Amino acid sequence: MHLISLTVMLLLVAGAATEARSLRAEPHCPPPGLDSVKDFDLQAYIAAPWYAVEQVVVTYQPRNSFYCTRARYVPVDPSNLQKGVTVINYGNRDGVNNNPVGVSGAAGNRSVELFAVPAPVSGPTAASKLLVGPKQFLAAAPAAVVAQRLGAPNGNYRVVAAGPSKDKSIGYDWAIIVGGASAPSEPTASGLCGPSKAKDEGLWLFHRNPLPPQSDIDHMKQLAKSLGIDTSRLEPVVHKGCKYEGADPTSPSTPAAAAAGTGANGATGSSNVQSAGGSSSSNAQSSGPKKLLVGSAAVAAAAGGCKQHWLGWLLAHGKGC
Repeated sequence: MHLISLTVMLLLVAGAATEARSLRAEPHCPPPGLDSVKDFDLQAYIAAPWYAVEQVVVTYQPRNSFYCTRARYVPVDPSNLQKGVTVINYGNRDGVNNNPVGVSGAAGNRSVELFAVPAPVSGPTAASKLLVGPKQFLAAAPAAVVAQRLGAPNGNYRVVAAGPSKDKSIGYDWAIIVGGASAPSEPTASGLCGPSKAKDEGLWLFHRNPLPPQSDIDHMKQLAKSLGIDTSRLEPVVHKGCKYEGADPTSPSTPAAAAAGTGANGATGSSNVQSAGGSSSSNAQSSGPKKLLVGSAAVAAAAGGCKQHWLGWLLAHGKGC
């Protein structure tokens, strides 16, 4: 009798534990309330280079490319950012100052020109949401149409936090970027939401200084967690000793200021890291000029079989799927 009672009690305890685990529901992802920065100054954000100091691995930025990555944003028309911004990404593979790769002319790669346009949204957080991708792809149709076909109405590059700078001309000293239409969308054991590997979502910690104080990096990670973002997959990008050779292209599509590497604050040699939302220096290797899909063909390719990895594919291969 006692044995039966003990068995029943153990079953009840096990059942209660199972129920408790089920009641401890997975986090709703992306985190409820997570949005991009309000009253964002995009003009100041693109006024000087950015360096990715930590980021997650994505198809277009594999782990062996976490060296000397930087990005520069050059507006088509500084007086009207609605016309778009050329994204000049650069990095090294397999070591510092080794195997340079890039887009928009950086590292000699002119087969892929990366571009960003404001996401087709309105409201106080609109300026911190962008659509990023190959220029000919984004030029295929109005931003609203491209965003709809990609399932990214709020853009695929969002600045979810940014630290004000004492230098008003550059606006911000650091920023946290999420990349992907619904990032971060993967529930994690920590109870937070992480960037999904299956969807190739990105997460980047940007800084104006390639070698920032560790306290700044720690602060960004803590802030990300407070926003519901799991940072466990972040890995450091090596910048010590980087020369960034070949990071400042000169091409018809790149304004002279960009070629000179001069930001609004007068800093030279800047053409930094980014990645974002799908943009990235790293995978843009090319064995030579390749024909790119344009117009409706580009949209159809991206919205078809390679919808999840369209940007990584285009950057890696220089052509549509």
